[in-house]
Amino acid sequence: MASLKINLKGAITVFALCLIGTVSAAPNGNGDEKEKEKKEVKAETVKVFSEAWFSYNGTGDQDDPASYMYNPSGGGCSGNTQLCEIRIAAPSQDPEEGLTEDDLKSLLVQETGNPNATQFSGPSSNVHFQP
Repeated sequence: MASLKINLKGAITVFALCLIGTVSAAPNGNGDEKEKEKKEVKAETVKVFSEAWFSYNGTGDQDDPASYMYNPSGGGCSGNTQLCEIRIAAPSQDPEEGLTEDDLKSLLVQETGNPNATQFSGPSSNVHFQP
């Protein structure tokens, strides 16, 4: 009979520990809600950039992204260069980080129809030249 008390006492202790472990392991149900919240927050932080204007510096090549500076207000032509500014309809990165080579190449091809173009051929709604 003494051995029965010890085994019963041990079984109750193990059961109690399992119960405590189960309750503390999943305070929010089965834990899936936290994972869903994390995924939803990531989807909400994606930035989408609308059009951005970039001014040509007048000294570099027209097919070099480093030859352009972000101009948040647009509409400003200065200096003695014929090409003034370009508009990227949907920039692939934050315009404040600069003009990307892919965005500039896409605009050159769109405006000239030539995949090997190195300069803009004339004014349009995306390319402004000095009057």
